[in-house]
Amino acid sequence: GAINTSGAVTIFDGNFENNRAASKGGAIYMYYSDDDLTVRHVSILKAVFDGNQATKGGAIAFSSSDPNFDSGAQGVIGSIEPVNAIFVVFKNNSAHGTATDDPELPDADTDTESATTAEEGDETTVLGYNGNGGAIYISRTAKVTLYGVMFENNTAERKGGAIYITSKHSRLTDNNSCYIGNTAGLDDESEKKTSSGSGGAIYAYGSNSARPYVDIDKSTFNANKAFDKKYGGGAVYLTNIKDPTITNCLFTANSAATNGGALAVYSGTELTMTNNTFGGPTSKQGNTAGNHGGAVYIASNGTTVTDNGSEFSYNTAGSHGGAIFAGTDTILNVDDSEFSNNEATKNGGAVYGYTRAKLEIKNSAFTANKSLVSTGDAGGGAMY
Repeated sequence: GAINTSGAVTIFDGNFENNRAASKGGAIYMYYSDDDLTVRHVSILKAVFDGNQATKGGAIAFSSSDPNFDSGAQGVIGSIEPVNAIFVVFKNNSAHGTATDDPELPDADTDTESATTAEEGDETTVLGYNGNGGAIYISRTAKVTLYGVMFENNTAERKGGAIYITSKHSRLTDNNSCYIGNTAGLDDESEKKTSSGSGGAIYAYGSNSARPYVDIDKSTFNANKAFDKKYGGGAVYLTNIKDPTITNCLFTANSAATNGGALAVYSGTELTMTNNTFGGPTSKQGNTAGNHGGAVYIASNGTTVTDNGSEFSYNTAGSHGGAIFAGTDTILNVDDSEFSNNEATKNGGAVYGYTRAKLEIKNSAFTANKSLVSTGDAGGGAMY
């Protein structure tokens, strides 16, 4: 909408407001157009992106012209010094799912979840591929590093209220960022024929043969929402991601209409979580899920979550697993973590393991967690 480039860009002090793009990058589209040339790079040291709009990446889209390139566009957003200072802000940007008379056809940097039965070019297909990444869209081996970036009140009609990442070897490295009030999906799904609102702040999608990388450290997620009625992830959604890590992060007051009030993990992902906090000292800080996993939902065969030294408090689930829900044939390893005052409307006040789930929990404390199920139905105040 403002800048389209396959060159090198440095932004020292920019203001991008109310720009529009019919496809990728409401403000900036950074792409890598030739595998033989120097890798294309954008550095954003200080800037505000406010009210920009596109169908993919409301503010910025990073990509390449060929999904088989070794490297796509690369970006560094924010400054490593001083620590905890915020110089780049994304607010009120949006990604909209639109149908046009001449729609952009599906390409290799998109998922196929909503368009598997549709023909290319029809409205169902177009809606299935657009509306992702309210602020930033990353695809086709692009690599983006964030330092102390603020994402506030960005929206995606489908996935990734703040950030959407997909495709082989794409990478998101996030340090000290803050995600507040971002949303994925539509609160009233009657407004659109299709709505798949997963990953209120971050949505990361891969396949068995094309896995992106995601590493998040020292970031805060507060009051993000996912409205999808099937998948979820109030703050973060991960599926088929290559050995992702979430470390030293704070998740408070995030919510999912269905599963994983803070985090939803799917499809063979092996996630390592270390020293995170889910919830807080009062119920106002807790994460909530309308269905399973008030804080964390683990789904699909072979998905593994290893948690070390985290705290789960005042998270709630409308059904099972006030803090964590581990689905069929998943693996959950917990060591040196604390669970307190979590609550499930049905079974497993803190932890719920479903059919053939493998749980190993060591050196951990369970205090004042509750299952609200009627007497005799099941229960498990701490674990089911």
